[in-house]
This record gives sequence, C-alpha cells and structure tokens, in this order.
Amino acid sequence: MCYPCPDTPVTHVSGLYTEVIIDAERITRRRGILNRTVSSLELFRIQDVTSLHPWWQRPFGVGTVVVVTSDSDNPVVWFLPGIANAEEMRRPEPGSDRAARSEGHP
Repeated sequence: MCYPCPDTPVTHVSGLYTEVIIDAERITRRRGILNRTVSSLELFRIQDVTSLHPWWQRPFGVGTVVVVTSDSDNPVVWFLPGIANAEEMRRPEPGSDRAARSEGHP
C-alpha cells in the first residue's frame, strides 16, 4: 500500500447520489443531486470501523464501510457504500493513532 501526500486521494468513490473521498487527513462525503450536502470527518476522530459485504456487492469486489466517530458536528455513524476492497479500508495504517490503539499502545 502506498502512503500518499496529504492532497492525494486514497480512495474516491462516486455513485449516483454519493461521492466519498478519503485522503490522508479526512473523509469527505458529498450527497445529493439537486440539493447537495457535504460533510467531512477528521481521521483522528475515528473510533471503530466495520466492513459489510452483502451478497449483491461481493461479485463486484465492493462493500460498505461503517465508521463510528467521536465527532460532535457530524453523525456518530457514517455508512460509506460502494468502497472497493472494503475490508482493507477497515485496517488501520501503520503509524496511525488507530493502529497504536488496536495494538494496545496508549
């Protein structure tokens, strides 16, 4: 896995109504066609990540990533549908705060 510069998207997923961009600092979600809603989540606020793989998404190699956050400005749970390699996205990057927490370091 390559670790990008802060301005380089790691993942960019577009759907009919939802666009998700994950970069080195935040997750940005844009929803809607006529009425647009844009939300951002700082990565350090992530508490838990789960990947869901319904039977109809598995043949396409995508899944839904569920992110539980401590962010008070946005919803506590974010659903990010249509993410390629959703299980890989669930794993923390080495050296991140989440990686340290999952390994038992303070």
